[in-house]
Amino acid sequence: MDFIKYDENIEKELVEKFALNNLLAKSGNEKKTIQSHIEDLIGNLNLFLERLPDLLTEEDKEILKYAILFHDIGKVNNLFQKKLNGRNVTDIIPHNCLSPLFLKKIADKINDQYLPLLTYIIINHHTRGWKYLINERQGIQLLINEINQNQQQFFNGFQFSTETLNLYKDWLQYALNNRKNKKYIALAGLLIRLDHASSGELEVEEKPIEEDRSNLLKTALNIKDFRPFQKKFGIGEKKDCQCIVADTGMGKTGLSVLWSNRKKFYILPNRASVNAMYETLKKVYGDEKVGLLHSTSLYNLLDNYNDDDISVLKQYDQTRVLSKPVTVCTADQLFTAAFNMPGYEKIYATLSYSDVVMDEIQGFQPQQIVPILKQIKETKGLGARYLIITATLPDIVAKRLSDYGFCVVDSDDCTIDNIKRHKIRMEDKKIEELSDEIISKFQNQKKVLIVTNTVRKAQDLYTALNARLSDGEKLRINILHSRFIWKDRQDKEKKVLEETKQDDNGNYLNKDGCIWVCTQLVEASLDLDFDYLFTEASTADSLIQRMGRIWRHRKIDYEGEENIIIATNVEYKVYEKILVEKTIELIKSTIEQNDNYLLSKQKREIVKTLYSEEKLQDVGSNYLDEWKKFENAINSGWNFILEDNAQKAFRDVMTVELIPARYKKEVVKSYNSIKDIYNQINSDPNLSEKDKKDNKRLKRLEILKSIQEYKLPVPIYVIKKIGCSNSIEWLDRDYEIGFLNESYEYNEEIGLTGKAIETEEDDNII
Repeated sequence: MDFIKYDENIEKELVEKFALNNLLAKSGNEKKTIQSHIEDLIGNLNLFLERLPDLLTEEDKEILKYAILFHDIGKVNNLFQKKLNGRNVTDIIPHNCLSPLFLKKIADKINDQYLPLLTYIIINHHTRGWKYLINERQGIQLLINEINQNQQQFFNGFQFSTETLNLYKDWLQYALNNRKNKKYIALAGLLIRLDHASSGELEVEEKPIEEDRSNLLKTALNIKDFRPFQKKFGIGEKKDCQCIVADTGMGKTGLSVLWSNRKKFYILPNRASVNAMYETLKKVYGDEKVGLLHSTSLYNLLDNYNDDDISVLKQYDQTRVLSKPVTVCTADQLFTAAFNMPGYEKIYATLSYSDVVMDEIQGFQPQQIVPILKQIKETKGLGARYLIITATLPDIVAKRLSDYGFCVVDSDDCTIDNIKRHKIRMEDKKIEELSDEIISKFQNQKKVLIVTNTVRKAQDLYTALNARLSDGEKLRINILHSRFIWKDRQDKEKKVLEETKQDDNGNYLNKDGCIWVCTQLVEASLDLDFDYLFTEASTADSLIQRMGRIWRHRKIDYEGEENIIIATNVEYKVYEKILVEKTIELIKSTIEQNDNYLLSKQKREIVKTLYSEEKLQDVGSNYLDEWKKFENAINSGWNFILEDNAQKAFRDVMTVELIPARYKKEVVKSYNSIKDIYNQINSDPNLSEKDKKDNKRLKRLEILKSIQEYKLPVPIYVIKKIGCSNSIEWLDRDYEIGFLNESYEYNEEIGLTGKAIETEEDDNII
């Protein structure tokens, strides 16, 4: 039996039999019936098909229509209806786990193979009920048993037969055994998107960009022609999936515009870079076409709108349901789907018809790169296209991408900057022993960047240098790392950009010297250009990123004394000792043959060599073992993330944003404390007006934005050192507002300090 076309008579019969036109699908001020919700999804499906007419087969369209019809029918559960009407009851089994039971209605009308598919699509349109799916055999039997035990109180006047329950069990078992099937993933993900968009009264897919990308780019940049790099890889040798190693200044943003001609996601490793790229791409594609997505993106968007302009909410919501033609985001917004946790199909289905640009991949840590590579492999198989652009590329990553069918370009002439920018000197000293030279350069009106491997070292060095300066000079030394509240960090980022701003000829607009003591935070987040770098030795990838902040935009060779000074006497708290030692060896042997200069092409070779599997094995590094251990873990199933080893694997990149204790009592924004700002959420009379839903939400967001400015990211492992229960005082867990206890000290000058973090290990939280 072939699959049949959607039968509207079945819809009418279901509406009449189960009163779908009276029973609720959602509560709230705008109560909506199950029938009207189904109609909303059908409307959004038609919109999707209008804007992407060639994406789905005729069969897929009919399957989705049936999935839409049945997806919420489990809400006829009496307990669910009582809950929506304000009764204090639990519905026991989530509606998405009950809805497939009703597919028996069409079981004799379609081919048997489609019933497991529909079951999978429907049961996965919400993440509730994952306990039934985590252990397939036991979980499915548990679900069937609980339905059997409770269905008398679920439904009025009918029960599902043993035959139907057994069919459901078989469909679900077959579905879970085939969950990696492309059609299962794509259609399940589309139903999730249709449901989310319709529930929010949003468009599931905005109108695609139809203008010629070349013309858009020329108009935005006011140019007549493109650079050789852009022509070759964006127009000429254009590949569906390619990884290009290219230096700064080649025109990577322009390349991405020329290369992509579908729905587009632009990924960067940190919020500062994402915010900057968002502003750039808006100039190319237009304000309404580009969305911004990261953990605090809504607060960034609020800055660009009037206080009473609720259109910002619509823009943000459209971005959040992945409907924008162009979205600029951090990796965590898309690539956590690599763990294949419930609901991941939403991301995979969207990427299946999208172009994904990953910029600055060298800014990601191994704990991030491994799941990113897994997701790239899986979504490429679904139809996603990738352009990866990076300044350096470890060989281990290059090999993985080659295995996935990527065209990897790592030595093309048009990607290489041949200007001599960096002259290197190694010093077998601790970085604090270079203080005399640092101060001398500063007093000669040079702009000096210092990068340490830990926050604690940066704070100590800043304090020591500051003590040696006159009162006037103290105004020209600053410190920047990740342990500042967002308000202070943004002020510092603006200041460092202002102090290092240049004209088109590479001349500083501000002629005064300055010192900035920083951590890894500056490696990829800010477009800076200093005269000198004093840095602690680290691994090649990190060290080369730091060098990229020196003589960055100048268009002539650097011909002075060494402008990169590396202190090789370091503590090995952050980076593996053997990799740092081999980095030093590789750099030394390279610059000895080249008058102490380190050129772009040589930097690439150093990173490529250091992170080749052969080299890692040869030097006895733990890097490869940890890589493979993590790779095996994430391939073992999504439930591994619930285990302790996942916490360990992500300890360097997992953070909680918290507020220093001082702001519990200190005057903030004319209020007595953060708590007083928080209390405005409930006390503001504007928030109680029932007919102003969006204004109510906007007011709440403005309050939360004010609070957000006083948060800072604290690594999970730091909190665990003195115990979570003693570390955090939660004001509101739903809004994620919590205070650190008083053992954590904070001041605007040097950031978070105190005994609680004296043994902190790194600053890997960009």
